[in-house]
Amino acid sequence: MGSFDGGYFSSSWGWAALAFVWVALLALLLGGQSVQRHGGIWLVALVLFTLWLAASAAWSSDQTRSVLETERMLVYVAATTAVLLILRPSTVPHLAGGVVAGIAAVAVYALATRLFPERLAVFDPISGYRLAEPVGYWNVLGLAAAMGALLAFGFVARARSSVACGAAGAALVVFLPTVYFTFGSAAHGSRLQQESSLRLQWIRVACQARRDHRE
Repeated sequence: MGSFDGGYFSSSWGWAALAFVWVALLALLLGGQSVQRHGGIWLVALVLFTLWLAASAAWSSDQTRSVLETERMLVYVAATTAVLLILRPSTVPHLAGGVVAGIAAVAVYALATRLFPERLAVFDPISGYRLAEPVGYWNVLGLAAAMGALLAFGFVARARSSVACGAAGAALVVFLPTVYFTFGSAAHGSRLQQESSLRLQWIRVACQARRDHRE
């Protein structure tokens, strides 16, 4: 989705929904876990909202827009169903790692448009020299990179595997320049919030280590 303008245009919604439906069906065939109560409530709410959007085409002044929004919501329904069927407490780190890897791939391409401008650069008179490709909008790219950086920081601080810790550290080398070169206020605000959260976390860790040392 990130490589197709961040999934903004309707041409990518059908393929994304089919991909998530395929994953959900595969999980069912392989004996996926039963949906928990809270997850089921969330899924039912999404389905009801999607049905309401579909029904709104009957009285909407723009029926085409209503149909497109229904198609967009089907992506969320399919994705939620797939996640609820395959996600377990033990696989949450794997899901988070996959999210980090996906965002890192998008960020690498974004940086490559500046490292190899003769091959990949696309000049947009609106975004100027901000990093925006392949998502298409610099603030969205910056926020995605900031969220990826936050997850990567979590892996660096908590990962039990040295390989995972090293991979997360390498991802940070990609995420942080991406956040900076988007020159987006939203992304930089998110980065400041991350820095504050990390400072609090390290203070908490230091205090805990000091208490353990005294004991």
